[in-house]
Amino acid sequence: MTQEKFQEHVLSELSQIKDLFIKNEQDHSILSTKIESVRTEVESVRTEVHKQFNVFLRWTIGTAIASISIVFILAKYIT
Repeated sequence: MTQEKFQEHVLSELSQIKDLFIKNEQDHSILSTKIESVRTEVESVRTEVHKQFNVFLRWTIGTAIASISIVFILAKYIT
């Protein structure tokens, strides 16, 4: 292999490596954007689950208090 052919080969390989690095950076950027989007969606779902659980808990506690109150009122009037 001559010096010129070797240089051409090395330059060609370096060019391909450079292109792969650029593509890798672009893919990383796209992946980062998708990860951030998924993270945002997960946060949204998590927030909604917490809200719904709090509503459920309030209704459960309210219903229990109301039921106990009714039992005490009935017991008071029965006796």
